[in-house]
Amino acid sequence: MLLAIGLADMVVTILLVGSGLCRELNPLMAPLLNHHWATFAGVKVLTLLGAAVGCEWYRRRDEEFVRKWVRVGIVSYLVLWAAWFATGWDPFAAA
Repeated sequence: MLLAIGLADMVVTILLVGSGLCRELNPLMAPLLNHHWATFAGVKVLTLLGAAVGCEWYRRRDEEFVRKWVRVGIVSYLVLWAAWFATGWDPFAAA
C-alpha cells in the first residue's frame, strides 16, 4: 500500500508540476524534477524500492514493528499529501 501511494504521488507530482499547477516541496527532490521528470521518477522509484526492501528485511526480525510503522507511514503520507493538495500549504514559502 505504501508503495502504491508513493507511486501515485510521483505520477501526480510529475503531472501537476509539468502543467504548472504546483511545485515540488521536497528540497531534495525538486532539483531532480527541475532537471527532468525521468530523473525524478528514477530516484523516487529507487527510494521506494529501497524502503520496501528494508522493511521486508527487518520484518523477518520484528514483524509487528514493521507493520506498525508502515501503517504510520501510510497515514502520515496520506494526511500530509491531502493537506498540501487541499490547502496549497507551502512550508517553504516566505511569510
